[in-house]
Amino acid sequence: MSRTLATTHTPTLRPQQGSNSLFASYEAIASLSEEMVEAAEAGDWEGVSALERECALYMERLGRAPSRPALSQEELQRKRDLMIRILANDARVRALVCPRQDQLLRSMDAARRSIGARQAYAAVSYY
Repeated sequence: MSRTLATTHTPTLRPQQGSNSLFASYEAIASLSEEMVEAAEAGDWEGVSALERECALYMERLGRAPSRPALSQEELQRKRDLMIRILANDARVRALVCPRQDQLLRSMDAARRSIGARQAYAAVSYY
């Protein structure tokens, strides 16, 4: 993984304007999403979470942009390519995260049933 200390990294977002800012944000998100795939493949769930928070900062910036610059055909294609990369990485991360989430939910459910059984037996043992 290219960033092993993802949880300690503090992103620096500089205010920018125009299509350069747009592409800088999309490039950053694409790069971070690739790092998220690497972290998920390594089972570094805290790293995935930290990178996801960093991505959210860039996405928030995109959402707050006061205006969208007109893009040339070349820029539109570049934006499409970046979006395809980001979505492909997102799908890969989800494919890796979903089984882990299912495993955690099963563990929590088993723990909940165990606690319920202990409480039920404890209530019965007083009689």
